[in-house]
Amino acid sequence: MSSNVLVFRVELPPKALNPNQARHVHWTAKNGATVTYKLQVQAECANAMRRARWVVPVQARVSLLWGLHDARSLKHKNLDPRYHPKDSDNAIAAAKPLFDGLTLAGAIVDDRWESMVLGGVTATRTEGPWVEITIEALG
Repeated sequence: MSSNVLVFRVELPPKALNPNQARHVHWTAKNGATVTYKLQVQAECANAMRRARWVVPVQARVSLLWGLHDARSLKHKNLDPRYHPKDSDNAIAAAKPLFDGLTLAGAIVDDRWESMVLGGVTATRTEGPWVEITIEALG
């Protein structure tokens, strides 16, 4: 039996996807991080889809919960390879490869206006580090 809601978690994106660091990251490093993260999301999403027997909807709402528990407690923040966004607009910008990974996995038709509605983009500092993705079938 398939479900109309799919929920799963992935790692936080790499620091190279921080939109505020674009001029400090060489394009080849950012491109490599983008491709790697997109493929990681695709793999995790495909596993979750198999478990849930997910059927791709015509339109879906995608919500993101960022688990940022360790963001402020890290002693050596500069050594952490993960990106901890400080606000929702930076989180959305860093999530572009995540949305592409959902499309590659076949969880959503694509990330165009007609196929994907952006739901909530929120964060918790009591759990993590991860991004929890919730996809709700709308049609």
